[in-house]
Amino acid sequence: MTAYLDDALHGDIAFISDGAGTGMLTVDLIQDAGGRAASFCELGALANAEGMQVALRVALADPAQRMLCS
Repeated sequence: MTAYLDDALHGDIAFISDGAGTGMLTVDLIQDAGGRAASFCELGALANAEGMQVALRVALADPAQRMLCS
């Protein structure tokens, strides 16, 4: 996992991105649609099955999150 951000976003929608630009665009789209991002996991070059499994485990660990976008 290249980067993981939580607590600072204070929302209830987690998401996993394969790049920082795509991730930031996703944050903007979530907010434009009235949602609030809870966590942001940027996989970067680690977007393989093992990296995704770790990212999913980390993203789903917070019971306050209602949705996961990938």
